[in-house]
Amino acid sequence: MKRMQIFEFTDLPWWPEVLRSLLTDFLELLMKVTQPFSPKISLLTEVMKETKQTRFVDLCSGSGGPWLSLIKDLQKISGENISILLTDKYPNSERAKKLNPISGLNYFPYSVDALAVPSDLKGIRTLFNGFHHFPPDYAFDIINDAVKNDQPIVVFEILQRTWFDFFYFMLTPINLLLLTPWVQPRSITRLILTYLIPIAPIVVSWDSLVSILRCYTPEELMNMAHQTNAKHYIWKTGKYRHKGLPVTFLVGYPAKEK
Repeated sequence: MKRMQIFEFTDLPWWPEVLRSLLTDFLELLMKVTQPFSPKISLLTEVMKETKQTRFVDLCSGSGGPWLSLIKDLQKISGENISILLTDKYPNSERAKKLNPISGLNYFPYSVDALAVPSDLKGIRTLFNGFHHFPPDYAFDIINDAVKNDQPIVVFEILQRTWFDFFYFMLTPINLLLLTPWVQPRSITRLILTYLIPIAPIVVSWDSLVSILRCYTPEELMNMAHQTNAKHYIWKTGKYRHKGLPVTFLVGYPAKEK
């Protein structure tokens, strides 16, 4: 299946936040229920061990995504006192109020461009479910910027670009209808836009299917990594499934000097 750079509603700068949250809050609940990245948490601990870093700089964080629960598991497994700096190109003060009280999580109040992260923001760079939004040139820039600053990078997507997954994700509206009563924060607006005026099923279905068409294969991710010409970096890519969800990943970090 050829990659296609089609628009997603949540990419549109003028898209209302109340409609954007229909997708982001649903994804947050889905990740909380399925824990799709837990089978490969060892990749995060490996990067921590090899680079001797316990600080993560999360890019395109949105509502916090998997870090809301992942931080506890990572601290327990690694035995380290971990800190997560959540960043976004368009910071949201309301999200900051929600996330800052969580131990180990801090929401950066200033704009951070994933293509050019400020050099003073040191740490293991992570990007969950956001990499597919970037066209190939920009996607490469994200990886290359980490290399130029000698920082590790970890990319995870609950996506795989296959025809099976394209048709599988057509079931998303059913999952949305079943899970919406448990999506936080609960609101009358969300219920109306889901069950009475079916905007949520339409938006979530479109963005989910387009995300499949826009995501990168492990081979494409590795090709980008090799284009950085970072011979001192260790790169790993792969894919797996967990509780029905397809996951693709890329990991890169500077090798220890011998």
